[in-house]
Amino acid sequence: MTESVVPSSAPDPVDHAVAVAVAVADAAVAALLVAQGGVITRTQVVQSGRRPHCIRRMLRRKNWVAVLPGIYVNHTGTPTWRQRVWAAVLDAALDIAEGAGAELTAIATLSSAVNKRLTTGEQLLATLQARPRMRRRDLLQRVCRDIADGTCSVLEHQYFAEVENVHGLPVPQRQAETTVGRRGFRDVEYTEYGVVVELDGRLGHADFASRDRDMERHLDAAAFAHRITIRLGTGQVFRRPCSAVRAVRRRPGAKSAAR
Repeated sequence: MTESVVPSSAPDPVDHAVAVAVAVADAAVAALLVAQGGVITRTQVVQSGRRPHCIRRMLRRKNWVAVLPGIYVNHTGTPTWRQRVWAAVLDAALDIAEGAGAELTAIATLSSAVNKRLTTGEQLLATLQARPRMRRRDLLQRVCRDIADGTCSVLEHQYFAEVENVHGLPVPQRQAETTVGRRGFRDVEYTEYGVVVELDGRLGHADFASRDRDMERHLDAAAFAHRITIRLGTGQVFRRPCSAVRAVRRRPGAKSAAR
């Protein structure tokens, strides 16, 4: 007698999709824990795709322990110094930057946390990846990337878009190689005004050696190329762009070009 074969049921596509979503969320949570020294926030867990009951289960099983409200470490022992710092940083830096009233305050919050060695640009980026719905996320991501790279392209973009273009400054030479004295590059040079603008976001100009080289180039520009160097930071570019424009246009000898 031939035995009938019962066909195996096909996997439920809904169950499969749920399993994939859970695996992706678990991987995101695991990556954050590695990047942040075993520390994670409630917001990060939820935004990674896991539900609050997952947090309660981890706490009940003592896989995680709350060190601050909404902040957890992935072991039950005494948190290390690094984990205590991470807990404070994660509780503050990105949240303060997100809620800041001005973009400059948001930038200052993140750069200050890194300059004080509380975290790094790479770690902030890793944290940001798990928070896709943050306010002004694009700006914060660019700032964190700049910090990680040691550049100040956020400041440069703001200068070109909101200072130079809006106020009708002439098209300058950008990143022009110096022609006198020490070798290097000038951020912005307005030849008709005899003015060099250096954009100092304190990201690529923070160490003594870099600043010393900058000062030498300024001296060379003044002594040998008859150029005045104006250094602009985040305050001038983001908050006081009109004063920056006036400084460029009112350079002695450039009055005829002023608008």
